[in-house]
Amino acid sequence: MTVPTTHRPPVFLLGGRVNALSAIRSLGARGVEVNVLDHQGEARLVARSRYCHRYLDTPPGTSTATWWLDHLRTEGRGAVVFPCNDVGLEFLARNQSELVAAGCLPIEADGEALLVALDKEATYRRAREVGVPAPSTVHIRALDDAVNAADTLDFPFAVKPASAHRFWETLQEHPDVLATWLDHPKGIVLRDREQFLRVVEPLVALEIEVLATEVVVGPDDLYCSYYTYLDPDGEPLFHFTKRKPRQFPIHFGNGTFHITEWQPDVVELGLRLCRGLGLRGICNVEFKRDSRNGELRLIECNARLTASDPLERRAGVDLPWIAYSRAIGQPVTVPSRFPDGLCLWLPLGDLRAFRSYRRAGELTTTAWLGSLAHRQSFTVFDLADLGPVSSIVARRAKSLLPRLVRASAGRRRTTGDRAEATAMSVASRPKDA
Repeated sequence: MTVPTTHRPPVFLLGGRVNALSAIRSLGARGVEVNVLDHQGEARLVARSRYCHRYLDTPPGTSTATWWLDHLRTEGRGAVVFPCNDVGLEFLARNQSELVAAGCLPIEADGEALLVALDKEATYRRAREVGVPAPSTVHIRALDDAVNAADTLDFPFAVKPASAHRFWETLQEHPDVLATWLDHPKGIVLRDREQFLRVVEPLVALEIEVLATEVVVGPDDLYCSYYTYLDPDGEPLFHFTKRKPRQFPIHFGNGTFHITEWQPDVVELGLRLCRGLGLRGICNVEFKRDSRNGELRLIECNARLTASDPLERRAGVDLPWIAYSRAIGQPVTVPSRFPDGLCLWLPLGDLRAFRSYRRAGELTTTAWLGSLAHRQSFTVFDLADLGPVSSIVARRAKSLLPRLVRASAGRRRTTGDRAEATAMSVASRPKDA
């Protein structure tokens, strides 16, 4: 179905996954022509949205940044440029002047601050300078750094990418090392020196920089986040906070259940860090509250939409529309308050998380079901835009079919073998006199 467009300028979304899907729904429903320039097929789910006007992926063997810039110079005049992943953020940071010269309208951002936010060690260092508590870290570039980390930090501690998008891009070319990380999108928690060195040595050999970081003590329901949008003077247009009670893999993974909750101290520290980094435009900071003293400790900072964007939009904080409107010079109204208790649920991931939490003795079936007894928002499912969820169902059914066929064939063989064995048994019995 074609969505009618208005006189509003078109937009080019750069990469992204479910956050790009949230953006395309926000803008497309308002009649904006939404085009997607992808990075290695990352946003292919977005192509199935009814709001996607055009989807183009980076041609094989081509630099994504080069291809994006060439395309936008040719077709981007008068269009908003909206990065939805870290590759897009780095592209924007390094090409702002070229985009403006080509007549594009990039969303509001400070290039230098974006580069700092994309570097986790630089972010942690700036956080400490402005008085935002952060975990102890060791930047690992060589084996000597790894030995230093093993001697300095108390086990268990975690290893995570220093620059997430560069980390995953490099590992795509080394599937043997990639296999270790596929189930650990945020990082790996390591229990002893031997395990730590076994994980880090291949990365050092590939010159991939990582951080060894202290694990903040406490259950996963102590994760919380701050969202805002900073104008050119560093003034926030709004404040929004939420909690992330569950994630998968548990303790160090992607959120599977989120809930809105106002937390003033999260606002205070989150805003302090965003201003300290010099960020402008979209800002997100994730913390975890240390269960020993209640202190908030920095986890990460993002200057883009995150996977929970449908929850923010439901609460009235429509970040895609705010960023787009600001880029075209159109005033936008933002709420001064938002409701507590709104939920975002990722069903399949949360089911896996629930099983892991229950095995660990951290969540009961009753508590899990109780948390779901509310109206839920979803990242992919949307009654007004069923294409993306339909494509997931079809893809999973296609991958499941061969397994079902094999299982069915196995059952038939087993049944046949049993029948044959029974027949032979009967035939070999002595006949009655």
